Amino acid sequence: MAERASLSPLLLNKGLIVLKKFSVELQKELGDPSKLFLPLSQAGIQILDDYHDCYPISPCPIINAYHLLNGIKMAVHRNPDVLFIFLEVLDKASPHSIAKKIEEEYKGHDDLCFHPRNTSDSWAETFVPSTDRLINLQSAVKTELLKAKVFSSQIKKLPFLASFMQEEWEDACNINDLLNIIFKHCSPSNYSILLPLIGSFQLTNASMAIQAYENEQQHYCKQLADPDFIEELERHSSSSAYRASIVFGFPLEKLHCMTVSEFKLILSRIFSDFSCFIHITRVSLGTHSSVTLSAPERMSQCLLNIGLQKREYISIMTGATSMVIGDSVILSKDTDIKQMLSDLVEQKRQREVSQTKNTPKGLSTNVWHKEEDTTVLNQGFNDISHSKTTICEQPIGKVATENEEIIQETLDEDIEKPPKVIPKVIKAYPDLCKTLEKKPQQLKRERLRSWRRYKPEPRDVLIIGSFGQHEECSKRHIVSEKIIPEEIDSEWMKKEVDEIEKLYAKNPDTFIVRKTCRDYSEGQFLSRDQCLQMIKDLFTKYDQPGASIWYTGHGEKDTGNWCFKDGVISFDDIFHLYMDHYQGKSLTIISDCSHSGNWVKECAKKLDEKRIPFCGHQVMEEGIFIKIIASCQSDKEATALSFITEGVHYDEEEKGVIHCPENILKSGQKPSGMDFRNIRCSCSKKDDPCRITCNMSWSNCVSSSTDLIYTIHGEDEDKEKLWHCILVDKEEVDNFKSLVQSGERIDVSKYGEIICSGWGVDLPKSSIQDLELRFLK
Repeated sequence: MAERASLSPLLLNKGLIVLKKFSVELQKELGDPSKLFLPLSQAGIQILDDYHDCYPISPCPIINAYHLLNGIKMAVHRNPDVLFIFLEVLDKASPHSIAKKIEEEYKGHDDLCFHPRNTSDSWAETFVPSTDRLINLQSAVKTELLKAKVFSSQIKKLPFLASFMQEEWEDACNINDLLNIIFKHCSPSNYSILLPLIGSFQLTNASMAIQAYENEQQHYCKQLADPDFIEELERHSSSSAYRASIVFGFPLEKLHCMTVSEFKLILSRIFSDFSCFIHITRVSLGTHSSVTLSAPERMSQCLLNIGLQKREYISIMTGATSMVIGDSVILSKDTDIKQMLSDLVEQKRQREVSQTKNTPKGLSTNVWHKEEDTTVLNQGFNDISHSKTTICEQPIGKVATENEEIIQETLDEDIEKPPKVIPKVIKAYPDLCKTLEKKPQQLKRERLRSWRRYKPEPRDVLIIGSFGQHEECSKRHIVSEKIIPEEIDSEWMKKEVDEIEKLYAKNPDTFIVRKTCRDYSEGQFLSRDQCLQMIKDLFTKYDQPGASIWYTGHGEKDTGNWCFKDGVISFDDIFHLYMDHYQGKSLTIISDCSHSGNWVKECAKKLDEKRIPFCGHQVMEEGIFIKIIASCQSDKEATALSFITEGVHYDEEEKGVIHCPENILKSGQKPSGMDFRNIRCSCSKKDDPCRITCNMSWSNCVSSSTDLIYTIHGEDEDKEKLWHCILVDKEEVDNFKSLVQSGERIDVSKYGEIICSGWGVDLPKSSIQDLELRFLK
């Protein structure tokens, strides 16, 4: 963090005063602040560098707004002119925002700086001890949870809290007991553990309460050396469970130019999610100035491991002269950074030697897996000969919760880049390709019995037919209309919508059609906003456990967006409505329009952006239950009546509408789809915890086709038998197959992505099952 001249802790620039006054309103107004991150970054505000790196875009807009506003306050504290840049970006993003009102308020002040104790706010006219304010904040959160009728079982399912606190709340009988356990991890300097509660359950009033609390604490401009802050720490006593201590030694001038918020950001960069449980307990000023932190004793070993792993990063990032965790010295004045890096390299070498000695021949311990029996699901892939052995996979990367900056490349490699043992250049065996296929009846039995698939449930249905006037829409978007064969009469639009209704009418108890929109006759043309309101009503006005939206009509070229008379609806539009009003419930989207396959990719991209691992376990833990069916591929046009007559049928045995995305229709179009709720990890029972064994992205799976997955068998230079499973690039398929048939040595990495590898003759059954799970559409 760059040092700057010491400022009096009692002075605020007027930009901060105005932001403080309006921050609660801003918190309330920012519906989806993640949309502001890019324009703010382009405008030159260093929020993403200083703040967003520690707190990535969250699926909870309330949390995004909280982090964004705190980042703005920090930036305005450093440079008052940042306020005008922020207001300009805000005004462009939301013309009806309060940006103009804030600017007028700012211009109404003549003073250059203000004494914070001389300013009064609506939420605090008199001084209140920080401990009492914290209790008021906790009460606001508790009240909101009770109003929202949140149960303790729902809180226990929140991934972040469950991963850190499961042992603590085993004996909690009700929500009061549970909240008391959570609240004991709060202090006046750190109350981050409340954010998962506020964000996950959309507690708007609680979010405004925490913003008001931030304004009272003023950590964004209060220095670590501020006498009031030091006195505040002395008044507050930590929980008895907080015994593990971390002590930073700093030059005195460093404490006079580092704010509390800046120091908390540094802790977030170092300790990641553990920082929510680390509290500042004491600041000592003098010749040997220091900052003392406390954390739960049970986390002491984890914190020590992180400290040892990031020593050089901590030294560079914090500017600390010393650091001690428990009884272990992490940094001291005599620390030699160059020697430290040398030690890291040597430790890495020794571990590699140790791993090689204790691992099956040629396999890294980071990627060795035992063979397991897993449920086989429908999916085929091409096979070039056969083999038998243990699987060696690409290692799964850390499921990161932050974009952590790694200063030292050696450390980065040590964590994430294990040695590649199996050679990529092999002499291939030129056997014939063979596709693994299953009989239709076997596939049907697996579909019905598999616990890995999300089971059908009653749902509210919205049918949208949009074939009408698109002149206005065409001025801004390229409308790709459906292909209309010559033999189809002019009533085809009505027939499409009628057939959809008939399909759902076969089981009216399960599928309740709430509304059918027929946009193909004069006077009934739908607007974009009308359709969005109907989708919002579907999410908010009915009580079935799930919903289906079936769109048929024209699509936007290259995006598959739905076209209406005055604009388009994108997947992003529906996803935001889902997250705001329907998160935690099941949604199926059927899109029958040209280029509709793009929506499957868009959903996969969303999940990757949120860093949700490739398994239905992980998706559903985030409260996202989405399935998407598209009538054609992302680069193809749809044909009228093709999908509704051939692509779907009603299954009497399952009592539901079954979509068939793998069938090539008579029109030549091939539907695509993905049920993002299906379990894809290698767990063997329904209630087993998630066991992800690959680092594959959702986008990778969606864009892949099973006819591009090959296993190639051969031998290395020492004639050791081995195999690779490869996702071959489309344009390289012919070259790849011809080179394999030639029997020459081949560098398989040049022809696509190596999914997994192994030593031996036969491909193990467990690896075949894993591939089927991974690439199941």
